[in-house]
Amino acid sequence: MLLAFKKRWMFTVAFFAFWMLGGAMFYSVTFLEPFGFFLELDRQQITLEGVLLPENENLFLVNLNRFFVYSPQILIAGNSELTNKLAYQKVQLSGVFRLFPSCANPGVTNLRTFYFQKRTVGYLEKVKIISIQKNNLWYQFMGLVEKLREKLFKKWDAYLKETFPLFLSLLTGQKTREFYEQSNVFQEVGVFHLFCVSGLHLGLVGSLVLWLVQKFFPHRHLVSFLIVVLFTFLYLCMANMAPSALRAWIMFSSYLLSQRLGRNTSQISYFLVALLVMVALDPGLIFDTGAQLSFASTLGIIFFLQSEIRSLSFLNVYLKVVWNSLGITLSAIVFSMPFLLVKGFTFSSLTFVGNLVVAPFLEVVLVLSLFIQPVAFITPQMSQYLGRMLYHLFKALCFIAQKLTFLPHFFWDFSVQKDVIKGWLFWFSLLMIPIGLSLFRKQKTAWLKIALVLVFSGLVLYLTAFIWKPLDKSEVWVLDVGQGLSVGVIKGGEAVLIDAGGYASRYGNIGKNVIGRFLHFKGVKKIDSVFITHFHKDHTNGITGLMNAFGRFSAFVPASGKSNLAQGVQPVFELSSYQELPIFEDVVLKIFPVKAGGDTNNQALLFKICFPSFSILVTGDIEEEGIAELAPFLWSLRSEVIVMPHHGKYLQNLRWFLDKVKPRLAIISCGENEFGHPNPETIALLDELDIKTLVTRKEGAVCFWPAPRGGMSFATQGKGNHF
Repeated sequence: MLLAFKKRWMFTVAFFAFWMLGGAMFYSVTFLEPFGFFLELDRQQITLEGVLLPENENLFLVNLNRFFVYSPQILIAGNSELTNKLAYQKVQLSGVFRLFPSCANPGVTNLRTFYFQKRTVGYLEKVKIISIQKNNLWYQFMGLVEKLREKLFKKWDAYLKETFPLFLSLLTGQKTREFYEQSNVFQEVGVFHLFCVSGLHLGLVGSLVLWLVQKFFPHRHLVSFLIVVLFTFLYLCMANMAPSALRAWIMFSSYLLSQRLGRNTSQISYFLVALLVMVALDPGLIFDTGAQLSFASTLGIIFFLQSEIRSLSFLNVYLKVVWNSLGITLSAIVFSMPFLLVKGFTFSSLTFVGNLVVAPFLEVVLVLSLFIQPVAFITPQMSQYLGRMLYHLFKALCFIAQKLTFLPHFFWDFSVQKDVIKGWLFWFSLLMIPIGLSLFRKQKTAWLKIALVLVFSGLVLYLTAFIWKPLDKSEVWVLDVGQGLSVGVIKGGEAVLIDAGGYASRYGNIGKNVIGRFLHFKGVKKIDSVFITHFHKDHTNGITGLMNAFGRFSAFVPASGKSNLAQGVQPVFELSSYQELPIFEDVVLKIFPVKAGGDTNNQALLFKICFPSFSILVTGDIEEEGIAELAPFLWSLRSEVIVMPHHGKYLQNLRWFLDKVKPRLAIISCGENEFGHPNPETIALLDELDIKTLVTRKEGAVCFWPAPRGGMSFATQGKGNHF
């Protein structure tokens, strides 16, 4: 049917949309039900049977025996017994099942959403192997492929030295920590995508094999077709069935099949066949970043190859090569840029030069990398010489890429908010180019089309020139840091924090991986100071990570003599009396000291963040005795917003305290915990007093800012309906 309607774009688009919608619905039905099943098993000891599958230095339990089709998978965490030696083995495991934590802050990865889109419902800890069982043929085959790959590449590690991670990624798409340490220069040049196995790799492998096979069999012979398809499939398995590689293999195999049948099939047909087959095999691929970028870029390239602008008669042969390279790059960017923006990737204007200069050089290195494998097998004594040659080629590649970075260019990091705004403007401007060209497609003069390109390119620079400066409004963020507290006051590129702690499993250091990434997203370059409510780790354990990321900053702490701050935090100011400190021109911080008994929670500081039109009271973990000591300050404590004491713990004098503060909105900062926070009595009291309540565990981070006409505005980050 696709072959018959290859020129009917309305049918193609409708067909494409129908299957995308059907795939998304099918995915929801087949995954949400298993997710709900595991939701009830959090923190319980369970026994599961499945296959251990390695991915990016992690092990996952897949093909679970409880699910017939489209089985979810589970991450195996913290067990030295389960190594890659058991990869692709069918095992029965026992362990404690845990859901992934969910910290929802701008610029920070929400682990539960991240793994949800990968069909990973949670992780097992304290794992024990009950038995190892006989596996099915597919996983036995994949295990053999893994052993073959290790055998093929093991000896090249010694010859290629520090360039081996580049070789491994270029040839198989496998990315190690060492690769990421060397990849920054390729990101800045805009050719990082060349280290992902895709159509370029499959096309080169298939072309080389086809060229060799045709020496013995005719072009359309069945044997020739089968050898090429099977050999490229083996290469696909060596690349761990990466979505971009699978898409390229299906399209390449479809092309060979159409050639054998003598049919002249459109490229969009190959594209749709690959899409439908992959969604049928795994509906979760519609959420996979690699699959999204691969299909979007391929669709852009197809658009360019089928457009009129591809062929400009007045260009000579060399200029046509340059024009085709630039056109393919531009089309791929137009179609893939939204995914780069949403997923927080990077973009470099050097990508046009990189694809023109580095990409051809990289193709030569790729061909040689493929060539040395059989040569080294036939003549092992040549391995050392070939390895040295390849080593110097990789060093030359790094040298060229490094030199290109000295060219004038811009580099945008879409994990930073201001760069995201620039990126969207840039994309909308680029989108006008094909639209403008299509409006003037009847014009026979190519110069008019070229002029349009230049006009819209100028528009890009004109629009982005206005947004280089970071946003200048003051904001207050109650961050989602799991079980703990951190409040940030941000203006421009500076920030002041109240507490910097929290606990959320799998996130590591909260300061580095949550608070720091949030500040990076907001364009913060400097932390002026950190104010500490009290010395408990769920309020201070992120200090070290922040100090490593942003350098030293001053700290203001209670005068209790119980400091647990990391060494190197200086200067440290102990506060024992009421103070008012201006932190920004429109924000004043009022500080209320509390000293009630020997409990650390009540040896504390309370903070009132004051804007001209509203205020926010941050209470730390203060309890009954500390609240009672606040009587002299009660009039000064009145605030529109209160960050509730002790993560929502119920206190005997909480009603009296709330009556004096008179908040309209209450924020409870808490995560998964064993203390019952927030207590049901606290929620009931807030409802009774008609105080709107937001809990970070459910709502994510909460942002406040002055409303244009007075008062305040606020918004929550949100966690999605499947939480």
